Formats: sequence, C-alpha cells, structure tokens
Amino acid sequence: MTERPVNIPPQGIHNQLPTFNPLQWPDRCRIWVYVSNRAFETHEQAEWAERLSEFTANWSAHKLRLSAYSTIFLNQVIILGVDEQVQAISGCSIDASVNFLKECEAYWKVVLLDGGRLARYEAGCLKLESLAQARQQLDLGVINQQTWFFNSFAQNAEQLRAETWVQANKRPFARILGV
Repeated sequence: MTERPVNIPPQGIHNQLPTFNPLQWPDRCRIWVYVSNRAFETHEQAEWAERLSEFTANWSAHKLRLSAYSTIFLNQVIILGVDEQVQAISGCSIDASVNFLKECEAYWKVVLLDGGRLARYEAGCLKLESLAQARQQLDLGVINQQTWFFNSFAQNAEQLRAETWVQANKRPFARILGV
C-alpha cells in the first residue's frame, strides 16, 4: 500500500484533496471501489489491511491466482484491483469478492455494497450522501457545480489516479445530479 508522491494541479481547493496513487498498481488495473458508511477506527485499520491482503493474495479465477491489489483510502474507501493483462477475472471471482465484502460488512458492522451514495471531501473527511440528499443539497446551495466528489465510478487505476476527485459539473456527476 505504498503510495506515489501526490501530483495535484495547484488550483483552489483541489490542491488540498488527497489523491489515490499506489505505486505497485498498473495503470490498466481494473478496479472496484467501495465507500464505507463510516471511517474505520484506528484499532480496525490494521485488521482491515490484513484481511484485504489475505483476500487478494488468494483471489483466483478458474483456479489461477489473480494479480490482485487492495488498499484502504482515507480510512473509509476499500479499493480492489486486478491486472487483467496477467489473468482475466471471472464472474465467480467477482462473486467471491462480493461475498468477502459481505462478510466484512457483517463483522465490522459497516455498509460497503450500497452504491447509491456519493462521497465528497469536507473538513478533512468523507461526507456521504444519497443521490436524493446530494440533489437537495445542490438545490439548497450547500453544494454547487464546483463541489468535488470522490470518483467511485473510476474503472481502472489510471483513471482514479488522474481523477480521484471530480467536480459536480463534470461527467459522471453532472448527469447523475442533473446539473
């Protein structure tokens, strides 16, 4: 989980946002992003890291080990990755990751598999909102078209590195929020 030096454009709030940048992940590494409904407590973080490492070390497709990666970002986001140029992932191996995450949800009493939430960075931590809440916040002027959201829609490591945060007026958030 070593990370590359952060390279963020020097403009406004964006230069204060943490960037996803692990060293060992290939750019084309396919990723799955799961935002927890709460930050992980200090005493949970080492166990999370150990379980994730164990899962990815044994993750396989058709009995062939995957070139898999995992990390915890901002103590609240689980990111799994697979270098499909080494070994393609299968439906069964994706199911295995979902089952693993369901076990983690039950063990730590968190919600990871609810993709209907948007995350933005506020006061040093992630603030989660349902799509309806985000639209309401937009209508009330609490957030605006320049609000930065965590890009949980990224498809590969290169995209998440380049666009860890996306403004509300950019794709896919403009379409989702209706701005």
